[in-house]
Amino acid sequence: MRPGCQRAASVGLQAALLDSFYGTERGLSAHSEVRAEINELITQLEAKNPTPSPTEMMALLDGTWKLVYTSNSELLAILALSKLPFVSIGDITQRVDTLTNTVENRAALSVPLSRTSLSTTASFEVRSPKRLQVSFERGSIATPELLADLEVPESVDVLGQTLDLSQLRGVLQPFSQGLSSILKQVGGIISQSPDLSFPISTDNAQ
Repeated sequence: MRPGCQRAASVGLQAALLDSFYGTERGLSAHSEVRAEINELITQLEAKNPTPSPTEMMALLDGTWKLVYTSNSELLAILALSKLPFVSIGDITQRVDTLTNTVENRAALSVPLSRTSLSTTASFEVRSPKRLQVSFERGSIATPELLADLEVPESVDVLGQTLDLSQLRGVLQPFSQGLSSILKQVGGIISQSPDLSFPISTDNAQ
């Protein structure tokens, strides 16, 4: 296949892959048929990789990457927290530094009045032209940041049922200013606490 045709085919596969992610909630709600389709598109795209030995071009991995889809069970467990009332999972990112051979994974999490993040750090080494050995070293839970504004949603889903919270919002509105002042004071104290850090030890071939 000519280079121009091959690039066009790759672009088409990339577009089809991104389209297949739509409605999967980053993989959380993907059905088996959709997962099979996504895996097939990834396999086809890998076959058209213009770099036969990716680990020899590590600089291409440098930077921060944002998760749009996963089939990893640990990440799906984090995403599943968003099904709990009032829990929201924000961006999940991976920062790769090929100068230090390190990786940091981070997931943002928020609940009413507070937000934090979960992170892991790892080191990696090249094992073959296409494989890396990743060794996770530490996990961390960021010191919670208290939010000064009390934001109550109009509704929330609990066990498949939608609860109307509009009346609760009206009840809490008169107290919001006083609560905001208290949260700012308490938040200032909590922010001085260090993040919770703990060792972990797992090796994964990538």
